[in-house]
Amino acid sequence: VGSGAYLYFSLLALSFALLTGENKEFFGFLPLEGIKNRLLESTLLSLVLCAGVFILKYLIINLSSLDSQSALLIVSDFSTNTLMTISAYCLFVPFQVFCFHSFFQAAFINYIKTKKAQFFLSYFIPSLVFSLSHMPLGLNTSILFFPVLVFWCYLFSKHRCFYTLTISHVIVGGVCFSVIGVGPFFTILNSATDYLFGASSPISSIFSSILGSN
Repeated sequence: VGSGAYLYFSLLALSFALLTGENKEFFGFLPLEGIKNRLLESTLLSLVLCAGVFILKYLIINLSSLDSQSALLIVSDFSTNTLMTISAYCLFVPFQVFCFHSFFQAAFINYIKTKKAQFFLSYFIPSLVFSLSHMPLGLNTSILFFPVLVFWCYLFSKHRCFYTLTISHVIVGGVCFSVIGVGPFFTILNSATDYLFGASSPISSIFSSILGSN
């Protein structure tokens, strides 16, 4: 699903750029001298998001049965595989941003004139499609990525800037990979949905009691 989605959107983006003749600002390629404030705001918001992810990880570990001693390591082991994964991710980020934001989201922002429809289409649809592209990592991971993707759609909608969003991706992804750790990060994500929605979860227990009482 992931590689197919990126290939499909890359072909669409290239065709769209060539056929429509839209200027580079349409795709978020703004003059570098005018993005200082956007870059500062994007960086600060990205760091706040990273702090939120780490706090969420801590809370989930304390609410679940995970081994807190191993899972609460603040810095991952920085093995060769981890560093290669981070490097590959950072190199791939501009491609992701262009396909899903500069092309896909920008089309909704610029062509949909009704504000309510524009808000829904430019936030929800790109986030959903981008989330589904992460299905190879697991359904739980794909679902829990969705709020982060909405955050990035918000940044692009506000700043309309390819460069600041690319840096935000690198910051958030880099922290999640290196500070929270690649393996532990996805373990925590999957454990979160198992805890919230699994057979023995509080939510399932509530629904079971309601259905049982009826």
